[in-house]
Amino acid sequence: MYTNAFMGMEFMEEENIVVQHFLYSDYLAEEYIFESAREATHFYMACIGFCEKIVDFPPTIQERQFRKFILDEFGYMNYQVNIY
Repeated sequence: MYTNAFMGMEFMEEENIVVQHFLYSDYLAEEYIFESAREATHFYMACIGFCEKIVDFPPTIQERQFRKFILDEFGYMNYQVNIY
């Protein structure tokens, strides 16, 4: 499990799922389900890399930039999102 100032993120390799828990969100979790382990791993590692680049910003700005990053960088991928 990876954690930072605005979220916790876990990778469930067996099911190709990445779950994100945002601290400042109205939702409990956002679950990203991928077709392959390769896509899920790429998504997870890219998210961690991006979070490391924005660590010096305030948490609310980090979350906003992170959500934009997901839309901009992974909009082409085939995945399903469940929001709880």
